[in-house]
Amino acid sequence: MPAISTVLLWVVNGKHSHFSEQYRVAREAQGYFYADSMLDVATLVGHGELEPQQAKVIIDAYKWTAERNAAKAYGPKQAVDHTSSDRSMSPKEPRELTDAELLAIANGKQS
Repeated sequence: MPAISTVLLWVVNGKHSHFSEQYRVAREAQGYFYADSMLDVATLVGHGELEPQQAKVIIDAYKWTAERNAAKAYGPKQAVDHTSSDRSMSPKEPRELTDAELLAIANGKQS
């Protein structure tokens, strides 16, 4: 069995692309596993076999790992708002260009 440092080099250096892809898929599967495991922990709390504070620590660790290993499914969703609150970055209304403006653009003298 190779050392963990060797395995991680195989993952990141690109020389073993097939291995890197298998590793990525395995880590993603691990993320799904941890997400499913959170239900098991909640069930233990429901049956009185685990204290809620202990469950919170376990679930937070599972959630953190699932978010990183299966980011498409469990990672935080990012919504990007492309508008500015004062509308200063909003595009101006389109307008017709005059013949003189078109001629200036064509001659490379854009203002």
